[in-house]
Amino acid sequence: MEYALATQQTNLVAHFAAKVDEWVSAWNLSVEASRVLLRNFALVLEKEGDKSVAVKALVKYFQTYKNETGNYPAEVEKLIQTAVISAINSPLDAFGDRIALLEVAFFDVKP
Repeated sequence: MEYALATQQTNLVAHFAAKVDEWVSAWNLSVEASRVLLRNFALVLEKEGDKSVAVKALVKYFQTYKNETGNYPAEVEKLIQTAVISAINSPLDAFGDRIALLEVAFFDVKP
């Protein structure tokens, strides 16, 4: 994924996005490895213009922080800001994606 992003070849891996959940489970990935995979897929999908699926991948990524206390790490906060702005600017039919993003971004972190 990182190679595809670095070499502008995201079109070669974007179609694998539907397999991410299956891979996380089958490969028994750690939380950190799952985060890397989800974040990179979201970036690939965003680059390919598949914003709706990218938002869904980001929601899954943000949910990996659900059981942690305190604030999101700074790099995650930046992604949240970008994702929320993108969701606000998205078409009306992406309303469900916006709601899911807002719920996970602003209501899942415990003080």
